[in-house]
Amino acid sequence: MGTEGEALERVLMQQVEKFCAGGKKFVESEDGKRKVREVAFNKRLKTGNASFFNRLGQKKRASLSVGLTLFAGPPNRKSLLAAAMRRFPDKVTVQDGYHRLQNAQVGTGFAIDRETKAGQKAAWEAREGAGFHAKQTSSGWVWRRNTRDN
Repeated sequence: MGTEGEALERVLMQQVEKFCAGGKKFVESEDGKRKVREVAFNKRLKTGNASFFNRLGQKKRASLSVGLTLFAGPPNRKSLLAAAMRRFPDKVTVQDGYHRLQNAQVGTGFAIDRETKAGQKAAWEAREGAGFHAKQTSSGWVWRRNTRDN
């Protein structure tokens, strides 16, 4: 779970004391303390991570926190763009759409460039997330909100 150093040493001491025969006597001895410390600070042993929590999903992660508040990570570019697009009118021109997306990114540390493949892909993913599709009209390309009769 990503525990390292002194925190890992304390956890290992508790585990040995609780689950090993003669564990209390072992962790109280100098030899036992030294061995647990060697394991806790061994650089060759692989440290785990908390990827288990990432696989849970946001709803399950929130329900897992009984009396403990778990905060979601900072918003990413995709979620910020989709949130901005949800506030768009039902129909916008592509130029106006990119302009609105660029304005939504001001101060976030993110940017969107309509000339790059990465920027185009980000806009496409945001359109999908916000329920828009691109459509060519006689006056040019527009982004329209998906409805049942389209």
